[in-house]
Amino acid sequence: MHNLHIGRVNADTHEEASEIVEERLSTWGDDDNWFSICGSFCKEDLTFSDEFDEDWLEKEEILNNPHCFDDMLDSDDLASEGKEVIEKGIENATGDDLLWVSKYYRNLWHLSKLTNPNQLDVWKDEFKGGCFDEYGLTDFGSEGENTYLVLIDMHS
Repeated sequence: MHNLHIGRVNADTHEEASEIVEERLSTWGDDDNWFSICGSFCKEDLTFSDEFDEDWLEKEEILNNPHCFDDMLDSDDLASEGKEVIEKGIENATGDDLLWVSKYYRNLWHLSKLTNPNQLDVWKDEFKGGCFDEYGLTDFGSEGENTYLVLIDMHS
């Protein structure tokens, strides 16, 4: 399964931003779980890296739609199943139903940490930070003049 995870990082160039993310993720994965950098976007000068891949998002969408990442906040199917289990009555839940319920509550916990639980502020918020096998945004911090969003195609 492929999913988009975003790394927010401070760096001086697009190349440096990608290198920081690659270094931080270097121990993640194995033969079946891997990642590839799909390019970066700079907040300050509104530029894209030369290798920016528009398979996940088009450049125009990032430039013109401040809510283009909000769909990351949508519950996945398993969390939705968890909500259904709760609505039917959790007292009778067993096995996988309990796993789906926990996924639903975990998603609510991540949403509760956002500035606004209905929107992802990519310059302030972190969503499912460090959960690289899920749609999300991790703040990698670092030193640098500019703030970059590095798009990462995670395969798990």
